[in-house]
Amino acid sequence: MASAGGLSRRRVPNASVSATPDDADGPSTPNGHATNGASASHANSLHTSASTSHAGSAFEGGNKIAFDPRDLERENEDARLGGKPPRLTIMEEVLLLGLKDKQVSICICHRLDENTAASLAEPTRYTPCIASAPYPQCSIVTNVLGALDGIVPTEQSTLQGYLSFWNDNISYALRGCILVELALRRRIALVKDPNRRQLPLAERIVEVLDDRQTGETILDETLKMMKAQETERMAVNSWIDLLSGETWNVMKIGFQLKQVRERLAKGLVDKGVLRTEKRNFLLFDMATHPVADVRTKEAIVNRAVALLTSTTAALPPAALGKEGTQCRAARVVSLVCAAYAASVLDNAFGRLTYEDREAAFQRCDDILAEFSCWPFGSSGGSVKNGAAATRRREAAKIGAGSAGVSGREAVLGLVQEVKKEMSGEEDLCFELIAGVLEVLSKLDSLL
Repeated sequence: MASAGGLSRRRVPNASVSATPDDADGPSTPNGHATNGASASHANSLHTSASTSHAGSAFEGGNKIAFDPRDLERENEDARLGGKPPRLTIMEEVLLLGLKDKQVSICICHRLDENTAASLAEPTRYTPCIASAPYPQCSIVTNVLGALDGIVPTEQSTLQGYLSFWNDNISYALRGCILVELALRRRIALVKDPNRRQLPLAERIVEVLDDRQTGETILDETLKMMKAQETERMAVNSWIDLLSGETWNVMKIGFQLKQVRERLAKGLVDKGVLRTEKRNFLLFDMATHPVADVRTKEAIVNRAVALLTSTTAALPPAALGKEGTQCRAARVVSLVCAAYAASVLDNAFGRLTYEDREAAFQRCDDILAEFSCWPFGSSGGSVKNGAAATRRREAAKIGAGSAGVSGREAVLGLVQEVKKEMSGEEDLCFELIAGVLEVLSKLDSLL
């Protein structure tokens, strides 16, 4: 019933319980208004009903927000794994270390005859040579007097963004990095079987823990193949061999991952780290991928150098990745070990002296020896390669008054940092990583 002032009450849709006609509001005064506080409480109930009546989006004034349930699962997974996955995978970081970003100039020098040398006329014959930048200097024209001999550089071009043609280790090492990355993301692990200790570390069986997609194409492809092979599980070294195509079994040739380096490079192009260029390599054209984001590669180089040049037992903060990343210590250890096995670690030591380079390689060899066994750090100091050189370096440091922690003690400090990221002493994911590093430690003998 309308009030005396001509105002009518608006009915709220889907709120028939709280919004009733005027004649059902209870006792009213002669002028049509509700008694005492009944009017205020009724108005509040109408307002609440109106605000909660919408089942749509927030634009309609409702309190329901649309969300993707996978976002909550991803947050729970990050909390369970101790952090978020990094921007770059270990395979991409190893590939970045292997890319030739140093400018190489091809200088075609023309030798002039005696009659035209003074006037710098047309050359009669040429001799190609290769010089390096940033200060290109022809290997033939070494000084100003070279022009007097009739040798003049006439053409220069820059070649960068490609892997070494003579590196046979990087392809095999990248397949091992795929297993390490999946293990760090808790997608694969070794089969929990007490009898596995009777087998060598590289021959223990691998199983899939979680077959959900990771967002990385190569990782998802590998995970799908391993999940399809759950009925016939294989060992760590068998998976690395099959992914590399190192098998005589024709029935299993389909497990080979093809064009891994090119696919990783294109993934880095999509992430803005590399760019694609077409270069002419004397006889043929080839797509190269120079570095577009120099700071990203410099960060990887600085992490590797900080870890391998440290002389203390504490893990240097500069060697760790971004704060909040999962398994930061284990990732930098896997990075330097995989880069060492792939023969690309020397690209990060361009600014070190000869003695520092040798010390860094020896420390990396110690790290690989301590992490290629299970439990970590149980090698017992059996590394003998370069022991005499290590003693000479330590003696030189003592003579200079700068004695520090020995190599094995510093590596054992790194082992303790990695063990803090493990979920218990019997972490099967980290045991798988140890198996992969054992295979990579014997890479030269395998190839």
